[in-house]
Amino acid sequence: MNKNTKQDCHVRKGGLAMTSAFICVQIIIFFSLSSFAFSEEIKPICDREYFPAVHSLLKNAKSSIYLIMHQIRYYDSHPRSSANLFCKELIAAAKRGLKVKVIIEQSDLEMFSDSSKKNRDVGYRLAKGGVTVYFDPSETTTHCKLLIVDKKYTVIGSTNWSYYALDKNYESSVLIESEKTANYFIKYFEKLRKKCPIKLSSK
Repeated sequence: MNKNTKQDCHVRKGGLAMTSAFICVQIIIFFSLSSFAFSEEIKPICDREYFPAVHSLLKNAKSSIYLIMHQIRYYDSHPRSSANLFCKELIAAAKRGLKVKVIIEQSDLEMFSDSSKKNRDVGYRLAKGGVTVYFDPSETTTHCKLLIVDKKYTVIGSTNWSYYALDKNYESSVLIESEKTANYFIKYFEKLRKKCPIKLSSK
């Protein structure tokens, strides 16, 4: 390797190091500014941590609850089940005068017919209790598990409102305290709501 080539390699390595350092600094600045802009507090709520965190949010909600759920269940034979308690808190919040809106998955696929029927049963139960319920387009899968409370708290992750998800499965979710994040997802909720062909409401 001649002298010029060695120098060229040295310059390239130095330039690469500087570029890498610059990129690292930019990434740090970006995340620092993002964190500052959103003022987020993020708390992981995995597995059995999910129920007490969400139950407390629902029970203490002051103004509004928005929910998008892929699977939501109510078990007549197990009145104190975790999923039942969530449904009861939604109805209780609606009776307290809160704005409570729910989007629930429906499917026209035969393989999901049983799940869709169970979702419908819960939807009618919630609507009878004062909750405004929307069913998504049957040809589209709504796989979200999203909750927004009081335009401040967002819960998002893998957890359905069912016995297995709440009491048996390994599930990962996060609770985010951020008005900007909550407002973002409320807009997302409204975007999906406008596409829902069916609305149930007791009002």
